[in-house]
Amino acid sequence: MHAQNVVIKIPCPKNTARCKCRAKEGRARYEPEHHAIVWRIKRFPGRKELRLHAEAELAASTSGKAWSRPPITMEFSCPRFAASGMIVRFLKVFEKTAYQTTKWVRYITRNGHYQIRI
Repeated sequence: MHAQNVVIKIPCPKNTARCKCRAKEGRARYEPEHHAIVWRIKRFPGRKELRLHAEAELAASTSGKAWSRPPITMEFSCPRFAASGMIVRFLKVFEKTAYQTTKWVRYITRNGHYQIRI
């Protein structure tokens, strides 16, 4: 089992000047338009732990307001897996024309909204 097209967004304060990111797997970088570190991983194998090391440098802030930590968000899809457990055993098409069916079913699970609060 593996996940594909994994995107993890780790929010940073709005006054983040720059960020150094190191990841052995995938590509991570600070994206100022999202105010977040975005870590993209093409293929994430199951039962494996991946690490990201990031160091943010903050610019001086004039507002005395404390930063409320938004949740970390994650997007991914799992091919050849149905989270519901639904299995298609057979499929019949009744049509007057000589329509030929292809005998395969593609299972894929996509995430909805997955958030981790820190």
